[in-house]
Amino acid sequence: MQHSATHPTAALPCTPPPRAHTRCAEGCDEGETAYRETAEPATPLPRTLQVGVAPLAPGSVAVSAAEAGFWSSATAKFLWILDGVLFLTNADGSSRRCVAGDTAVLPAGWTGLVDTVQPARVVWVDVD
Repeated sequence: MQHSATHPTAALPCTPPPRAHTRCAEGCDEGETAYRETAEPATPLPRTLQVGVAPLAPGSVAVSAAEAGFWSSATAKFLWILDGVLFLTNADGSSRRCVAGDTAVLPAGWTGLVDTVQPARVVWVDVD
């Protein structure tokens, strides 16, 4: 059974994390899928989670493996833009404009450039 949900501020649908599946050998009801979900997730849960609200002043920050502090790429970071305008530019040069209501996920190890064009506030979640 596939589940999907749409976050009111997300542009793309999101799905829950994958779960471990076991194949129905016998006893599947007619019309039931060939797999059943088990209660345990296929991937381990995060060890630590940090949440906060951060003001971002206009300017540019290069995010790299050597960066320490708020923009450290050592952890995955979820951003929800409350107000302001910023651009996230990946190391390959592709970029995304983020405004109030947008969300973004920067995976652990992400490198690139964060350009804050107008003062912004973001809700952030770091996942280790």
